[in-house]
Amino acid sequence: RVCDRFDPTNKAVVEITMLNHNKFNYEQAKDFIHCSCNVFDEMPLRVKQALDRFNSKLKTHPTNLDIDKRFDNFQDKSGTEDIKRASEIAIKRVLSGKQVVLLMIGKQGTGKSHLLNAIGNRLFANKVFVRYELTAQFLDNLRSAINEPQGITGKMMWYQSFDVLILDDIGMEKPTEWVLDRLQVLIDVMMQNGKSLMYATNLSYDDIASRLGFRLASRLWEKSDKHIRAVANADDYRISNAG
Repeated sequence: RVCDRFDPTNKAVVEITMLNHNKFNYEQAKDFIHCSCNVFDEMPLRVKQALDRFNSKLKTHPTNLDIDKRFDNFQDKSGTEDIKRASEIAIKRVLSGKQVVLLMIGKQGTGKSHLLNAIGNRLFANKVFVRYELTAQFLDNLRSAINEPQGITGKMMWYQSFDVLILDDIGMEKPTEWVLDRLQVLIDVMMQNGKSLMYATNLSYDDIASRLGFRLASRLWEKSDKHIRAVANADDYRISNAG
């Protein structure tokens, strides 16, 4: 939304861009810009309510994203074309209301984590609720939820309430059968509810199957119009940039 306001400093009307800001608050913005037009007063009630709901959910649904990992500072190099193109396709599909299951495969240091965060940041800027998590941390959170008041059911419902769940480095840790079963249930429920899932792994299908089981490996490597699989063949950024 663009609003013209009178600037008493130079006696001119300046144009400022409002909004698509993650922390937009109707009352604060109204006081801040001293809008000379009636844009706020004329804003439909449903829009105000939607903004209030968004701001309210922000408090309970942090993204856990690295805001410094964006597309504009991603280092393009030979071997990253496939995962970058897949990232752009995934964003377009999610923003168009489609369900997406994105799997990035490639060795360590090829830019997968950067792109997963970049995807999340782009989606969040468009008011899509995203949660990024290292899979090992995600599994630890499930384990520790046993001792929390909400219990593991509450923790799983919280994860399932996000529009997009991003799990990085999946398969790096072999979980217990119980935790593995909870992970499978969470993924199944999100798929059934039309939510999107995005993963990155350094491992092959056989390695994932041995660590997480064939059922989950098949889920990740599944072929459908919802699934996008991309491979990174680049060298390790950290090694190639050293020295």
